[in-house]
Amino acid sequence: MGVACVAADVLLVALARRLGGAGLTPLVALLHLVVLGGAFAFLWRSARRAERSRAELRRELEAQAGQLAQARHDAQSANRARSAFLANVSHELRTPLNAILGYSELMRDEARDSGRVDLIPDLKRIHSSGRQLLALVNDVLEITRLEAGLVAVRPQSFPLANLVQEVSEEARPLAEAQRNRLTVVCPPGIGTVRLDPDRLRQILLNLLGNAGQFTEDGEVRLEVERMARPAGDWLTFRIADTGQGMSPEQVEHLFEEFAQGDPSTTRKHGGIGLGLALSRRCARLMGGELEGESAGRGSTFTLRLPAEYTAAPLPFNAEAAEGTQRPQRTDD
Repeated sequence: MGVACVAADVLLVALARRLGGAGLTPLVALLHLVVLGGAFAFLWRSARRAERSRAELRRELEAQAGQLAQARHDAQSANRARSAFLANVSHELRTPLNAILGYSELMRDEARDSGRVDLIPDLKRIHSSGRQLLALVNDVLEITRLEAGLVAVRPQSFPLANLVQEVSEEARPLAEAQRNRLTVVCPPGIGTVRLDPDRLRQILLNLLGNAGQFTEDGEVRLEVERMARPAGDWLTFRIADTGQGMSPEQVEHLFEEFAQGDPSTTRKHGGIGLGLALSRRCARLMGGELEGESAGRGSTFTLRLPAEYTAAPLPFNAEAAEGTQRPQRTDD
């Protein structure tokens, strides 16, 4: 607008010079005032319109912020209600399931003592199905407790090689059920760590169980390493298998809750898609990270954890955890 005023000024001065004579100077001055008045009126109207636009925009932004806040509150309330519902349902299911497991074991012992060996296979199937259902219920209960922040890490100092051996012995029958070979590579002098042994055992069993379940006539391999870092030692657990592998789309949604690769997975292998999500949450709870990858055939899951848990773990740092060199490994 300032440019327009200057241009009008130049035109009026040029007009005054061309016409000449002092008598026209008041006319030029009047025209000058008229032009300036119009310019100021235009600026005033523009400013008012801009102010109204800003006020309307402010009201719209405030309304949208209010809607977003309400939507966030509603989502949090729904999430809390969902977690509470799942926790209550899981708790109510565990009581009768434990009773079923107890009675099936008792009936199996009585059948064996009374010579009714024909009943033992059916009682074993009842017990096995009950244990499987109880494991699923426990996973649902655990994920809701993790979401609600009710799970605490209970660190203890323990020899890592002993825990790895116990986990491998527990996972070996599942791997061999699919005619797989379970190989464990762990340095015998890997030393003592301070972590939550129950959480670590839960993660490793989930990963080894998945690897054995989705692999047939192949190999499941667990490698354990310890890396010295200036800020503290880090542990790396690699669970690799020679199974069917995963597509890029499956890898992308690997750690989502209640997500599985395809419907045939659920029909063939069972499960509700909580094991990996639960394992990653437990890893992050201890200050580490869990990642998965697949190159078409076979899959590899890498768990990285600090060798010593701190009460307020720092965000996971991949560079600090990985390092550049690996120690020499010896077969366990």
